Amino acid sequence: MGSLYPFTIESDAGLLALKHSLDSKDEAYLLLASTPESYQVTWASRAAYEILDFSSGSAPFIFIDCFAHEYEQSIKEFEEGLRARSFDQTLTLHGLGKPTLDIMHIPFKTSASEERFLLQMTVKDTSSDTQRKLESTLLFENVAEHSHDVVIRYDCTGRRMYANKAFEKVTGVTIKNAIGRTPREYSGVGASADYIQKLVESVVKTQTFADGELSHRAPNGTRSIFDLHGIPELSSKGEVESVVLIGRDITDKKRTEEQMRLSESRFRSLVENSPDLIARFDAYCRLLYANPVLARMSGTPFIHFLGLNFTDIERHIYTKQEEIPKHVESPIDESMRQVLKRKIGVEIEYEIPSLSGSVNCLVSLTPEFGERNELVSVLVVCKDMSEVKRYQEQVRYLSYHDSLTGLPNRATFLNDVRKRLIVKNNVATVKLGLIVLGLDHFKGVNDSLGYEYGDLILQGFSNRLRDILPKNAIIARLGGDEFAALLPTIPDREEFVCMVTNISGELSLPIGIGSKEMSISISTGACLYPDDAFELDSLVRYADSALYAAKHEQRGSVRFYTPELTKQAQERLQLRNDLRRALDQREFVPYYQPKFDLLTNEVLGAEALVRWNHPEKGLISPFEFIPVLEEMGLVEEVDMMMLDMVCGQLEQWQHLTDRGGKIAVNFSGLQFKYEKLLEKVVETVESHNLTPKVIQIEVTEGVLLEHHDLLPLVFKDFKALGFSIALDDFGTGYSSLGYLSKYPIDTLKIDRSFVNNINKNEADDILIKTIVSMAQNLKMDVVAEGVETKPQADWLASIGVRIVQGYLFGRPMSSQNFEALFLHDDGIVSNEIQTSEG
Repeated sequence: MGSLYPFTIESDAGLLALKHSLDSKDEAYLLLASTPESYQVTWASRAAYEILDFSSGSAPFIFIDCFAHEYEQSIKEFEEGLRARSFDQTLTLHGLGKPTLDIMHIPFKTSASEERFLLQMTVKDTSSDTQRKLESTLLFENVAEHSHDVVIRYDCTGRRMYANKAFEKVTGVTIKNAIGRTPREYSGVGASADYIQKLVESVVKTQTFADGELSHRAPNGTRSIFDLHGIPELSSKGEVESVVLIGRDITDKKRTEEQMRLSESRFRSLVENSPDLIARFDAYCRLLYANPVLARMSGTPFIHFLGLNFTDIERHIYTKQEEIPKHVESPIDESMRQVLKRKIGVEIEYEIPSLSGSVNCLVSLTPEFGERNELVSVLVVCKDMSEVKRYQEQVRYLSYHDSLTGLPNRATFLNDVRKRLIVKNNVATVKLGLIVLGLDHFKGVNDSLGYEYGDLILQGFSNRLRDILPKNAIIARLGGDEFAALLPTIPDREEFVCMVTNISGELSLPIGIGSKEMSISISTGACLYPDDAFELDSLVRYADSALYAAKHEQRGSVRFYTPELTKQAQERLQLRNDLRRALDQREFVPYYQPKFDLLTNEVLGAEALVRWNHPEKGLISPFEFIPVLEEMGLVEEVDMMMLDMVCGQLEQWQHLTDRGGKIAVNFSGLQFKYEKLLEKVVETVESHNLTPKVIQIEVTEGVLLEHHDLLPLVFKDFKALGFSIALDDFGTGYSSLGYLSKYPIDTLKIDRSFVNNINKNEADDILIKTIVSMAQNLKMDVVAEGVETKPQADWLASIGVRIVQGYLFGRPMSSQNFEALFLHDDGIVSNEIQTSEG
């Protein structure tokens, strides 16, 4: 007899072991595999080769070809039974002069889910039912022993007749103890024994298949889920003789199904709540599904559109809006047909109509395939790209325009001017004027009033440019506080000069910021095309040179390009290159100007003044290069270099420092923006084994005004460590007495401009006396700078000024000359007035 037992042999090793076991038996065995046309013998046992006498070598063979022609019809009927899953099918082949073959089969599946049939062929007397039943049992057990499924055979009373090795492994019950007992009598599955007993009884009673599911905890504590199949085995009279129960571990399958269920639930939730339109169309471009976005876009329930194509959906939306469709056929339907034809996905950008306005979408169309790899549907995802498009437009706009003023930026300006020049090249009589404008002292506005106020000024200025300049002028913000304009149709240079002068005057009027008016100063550089330059790069460079000249010679003025400016620009560029090299090569050196005590005629110290020892030009005054260093942002490095050199020199000048002498080192205002300034200064001083008391930090009055919020605390920290603070050029700025009282200043230095007018200008004499009196009341020392004559020194001494500095006592000099003239072995300086190098 033959029955359908859903066995699975889960590994190649298991299948090989089964073949090895069957190969040693006297019965003949074949393994069959199904093909669309026939069944093939994929393996035959040793005995099968002897019985069937294969003549074509080794497997595979066509199954029907293994038998004589007279058996062809019987074999075909047997194969049809296999395809129809006919249970209890056997095949007996009788032949004159040939052995009688009795063939039984058992189906099973491999690890790759491929269906196979195991056939057992015996040469027998077919009249022996007992013998045939025994052989059938052996065939069954041969397969069952090599299966990972739990296989148990029960009699009609529910007692176990057989259990395979998997039963022992899963339950922990030995086969010896299990045979002859019911599940209730000897369980192995705990409380589930009653469930199994009832399932077996149900099969016996109904004579039909029964399925179930069992959760079982193995002896090692792991819990598994088994799929149960109860199969009745019938006698020749059609009565149930026994029941086979097969239990397959489906734990991993259940876990996978649960994960898939959760994944599908999450996916459905994502689709239903997605802001994108997601729809599925069949192979005829008819709508099968759409998420709620379609209803929101159309104002119509999704069910209304089932079976329609996208063209019909769009037409419905246009009708609601009382508009005419833009397309006879929607590009989405056109693209969908391409996907169905080529079986590959496509993407298009398309504006989909919506009740709230057209939506710019990136539409992805993806083919979906069935189990047989046939194309069954197309998934359409319409991603709203409106925000992305707006962002792209904004980025594009900002790449060509200034974000603050809305004017074209430098790159756009140059490109537009270049186009204008190309057009004008063929019109010889037409001239174009290029002007570059800069707001003077704009950095001071930002520092004092804040960047928000500065931005309002820039916006107001740009609006004024639009109003004042001709409509066909090209206007731009080049960056920072600089603007540019190309003025068209200039008849001649005289007219250009007049036009630029008028424009500059109008632009320099106060700008209204809210309820206030802000005075501004505009410097202007201008050049003329093609008179001054024919190429764009030269034209722009010349206008920049003119602006630079206007800013450095007289802010608020207009400068027109001349060839001399090119020479100056080249010299300025060379100066910048030389300064960078000078910093790398340490060409900057300190020169020392002594400070004298008028009462004792002793040197109390000196001020270190930077000089540039140019390898070709010799010593260069700081007035020529300090402003450029400040523009380049290098003045801080030079300051720190001077401090390091001065400290190195003071290590050698013990006579000066032992008597309390100090060297004053100038610091620019930019230094005080550096958070670690104090740390860096202390590190430099200590690296030369000095104490802070030998260094005086000297700043100008302008620094107090520029950094009045920061300096009180910074000065306090310097003072706490022993440094002294000197205020240079006092009286030339706009600092008030209130400012002085806020800062821990040790020394006030009277500017040389007042000293020069001693006994010449009564107002200056009074001012000097006032400064001295004020300093004395604030417990500050006073140093008079620029003392060049003895009458000046005598007058200063008469009003209480003791410390002086100037050419009368010594010009700035090298460290060697300073040491030779003023630092003797006994530390006493000659009481004669010294003359020294300049």
